[in-house]
Amino acid sequence: MKFVYPYFLFALFLILIPIIVHLFSFRRHKIIYFSNVRFLKDVKQQTKSINRLKHLLVLISRILFILFLVFAFAQPYIPFKDKLLTEGQNVVSIYIDNSFSMEALNENGSLLADAKIKASEIIKAYGHSDKFQLLTNQFEAKYQRMLSKEEFLQMLEEISITPMVKNISQVISRQNDLLKNSLAGSKQIFLISDFQKTTSDMANIKPDTAISYTLVPVKSHTHANMYIDSVWFESPVQSLFQPEKLWVKIVNQSSKTAEDVPLKLILNNQTITPASFTVEAENETLVPLVYNNKNTGHVKGQVSINDYPVVFDDSFYFTYHISKKIPIMAIYGKEENKFINALFTQDSSIAFTSQNEKNIDYSTLVKQGFIVLYDIEKISSGLSTELKRFVEEQGGYLLVFPSEKADLESYNTFFNLLKSVRLSPADSTQRKVNTLNTQHRVFLNVFEKTPSQIDLPLVNKHYPINRIIQSATEDVLKLNNGSDFLVEQKCNKGSLFICASPLNLHCTNFSSHAIFVPTLYNLALNSVRTPPITYTIGNNSLIEINRTSLSEKPVVIEGNGKQLIPGIIKRGFSEMLQTHNHITDAGFYEVINETDTIAAIAFNFNRNESDTRAYTLSELNEITQKQQYKNVSIIEPTTANVTKFITEKNKGLRLWKLCIILALVFISIEIALLKFWK
Repeated sequence: MKFVYPYFLFALFLILIPIIVHLFSFRRHKIIYFSNVRFLKDVKQQTKSINRLKHLLVLISRILFILFLVFAFAQPYIPFKDKLLTEGQNVVSIYIDNSFSMEALNENGSLLADAKIKASEIIKAYGHSDKFQLLTNQFEAKYQRMLSKEEFLQMLEEISITPMVKNISQVISRQNDLLKNSLAGSKQIFLISDFQKTTSDMANIKPDTAISYTLVPVKSHTHANMYIDSVWFESPVQSLFQPEKLWVKIVNQSSKTAEDVPLKLILNNQTITPASFTVEAENETLVPLVYNNKNTGHVKGQVSINDYPVVFDDSFYFTYHISKKIPIMAIYGKEENKFINALFTQDSSIAFTSQNEKNIDYSTLVKQGFIVLYDIEKISSGLSTELKRFVEEQGGYLLVFPSEKADLESYNTFFNLLKSVRLSPADSTQRKVNTLNTQHRVFLNVFEKTPSQIDLPLVNKHYPINRIIQSATEDVLKLNNGSDFLVEQKCNKGSLFICASPLNLHCTNFSSHAIFVPTLYNLALNSVRTPPITYTIGNNSLIEINRTSLSEKPVVIEGNGKQLIPGIIKRGFSEMLQTHNHITDAGFYEVINETDTIAAIAFNFNRNESDTRAYTLSELNEITQKQQYKNVSIIEPTTANVTKFITEKNKGLRLWKLCIILALVFISIEIALLKFWK
């Protein structure tokens, strides 16, 4: 027990007054003579004993009256977890989780409604001079300022569900930033949430020792939910009239197995053949959807299921683009290669051009996705600069076959610009390609099973490739002496592929070998830049578009009845559009420049909210103890009077009223003893 005003305890010396009165009687006694006192002897002895008891009880009553009266002025209290009281103004920051998971139900309605009730009860524990901050997942500017009690309660009623998702560590960091400069005597933070495991990264929070933290969990009746987690294509590139396999990941969190659940796929407002799936209880499944692309251009796809009552995650939107032709360019030295020309000119899905190194139109490089460089003796500085921009900034694929009479200094200077490999002087020892990386994306879908014995190209002359330690190099084909024959070097947004041998039959039979066709054709397919098929609401994602396709007029994003002018960030050959989290509805959106639709994009709600599993009270207590958070406390969901709990936490268990009652009781006992005990 502690005291608010301990200096009042000096008044306990007043207890000496009744003690002195008791020890020294100041009443004068009158002598009365009796002729015979023999009959009064017994009465006198009895009266003396009774008077001693009466005086002792009166003394005790007076002492206790003074004791509790002094205690009442000193205001005793029992502190909450040994927390000392602080004087002055209180500054309180209250976070209310208004994400989708707070739509779940309990006895008070939705979890959000329950959170609002608890917030209003917390406010009642404070005075009108205290200041408050209300914080939600939006992190809007209007929630950053301090509010009065009345303003807080008014803004509390305006809170609604939002698709924005914030981790607990982000919330606490924002609250700490607001309170750290406050001069208030008491700084307190409350977090009202269902504390989902996907967003409650309790191990990452960094409590401020000058701030008191209180977790206020709200619990729903059930955590059952089935939802579409994600979708993706098996192939990195989508092609016209080619079969596509779309994988759909579905998660079932309920305690019951879901059997023969319908799964619907819609492409450009047309329903594709529906499918069904079965997923075990508390498990997940992958469902393949196979179809053909019948048209070029933008494709808007939607996969959906039906699951009540949590429905925000029952649909998943995605978009992609089917190009009419893949742009490929060959830059050669003396003469064109017949194998490359035969491979690319006969394919109607490829737009192939070929240019001599002496007559290169550099303005056309920006339109290409894949460039093959071969039979060039010396790479000029101008060509090196343009190819570097093509790979690093534009994100293109570049395949280099050195010339039989290559100027290695110019080649290595170019490779050095890309922080890539170095070529050593030619080696004329006959070698054979004996290792093929089937896990590389070039050969990922070429073989039905891993070949044990396969006929691979012969090599009569090659330039040994020396990797730089810090370069991100991956082998594609290797020689039987362990050295590289074809390697890939990641270069920022693009990739550089280097072959160790010149592209002629004197040096290697690679160009006439069967493996040549899938190698170059898959490089061409993978060179098609595929933007993300979907974006997540609340992540403030950057949307990349081709800068060459834009006019001077502003770019507009339209969809779901809304129109947004995004921010634009220029990066090389691309424009990055920034939505600043203004998109809050899931669905399809179009990027429009003047009257042209230059991109179709899809936005989905964050699936972190779909996983409704939350920390229990015991788990939260265990985490706070494990992390040794001494200034973090938890209000149990079953707490009937939150206001009383907060008051006791801030002011301790106040006992001054009890002291006054006891003082009145003991003074009443004294009066009764003196008046009625004759």
